[in-house]
Amino acid sequence: MGSRTKLQTKIARVWGGFGLLAVVGYADYITGYDLTISAFYLLPILYVLRYVGPEFAFVMAMMSAFVWLFADIVAGERYSDFLTPIWNTGIRMSI
Repeated sequence: MGSRTKLQTKIARVWGGFGLLAVVGYADYITGYDLTISAFYLLPILYVLRYVGPEFAFVMAMMSAFVWLFADIVAGERYSDFLTPIWNTGIRMSI
């Protein structure tokens, strides 16, 4: 395989990871903030870890934590203070 084909394959797999993240984020939004599906956020992370590399898997982990937070806020989650969502997002990123 040529280097151009390898690059195109890697880009397609990156977009596949984004697609998986979008599906999981939408499912998280639909289920609401009372039901957590945080384990499913590992799917796009593991996918890009396997097919793209550990550097982008780290980026996908950070993006997954912020998508999780965004989905919960849009679904109606309310926090008592400013630090709680920051703490929760940090914990999700560390997993």
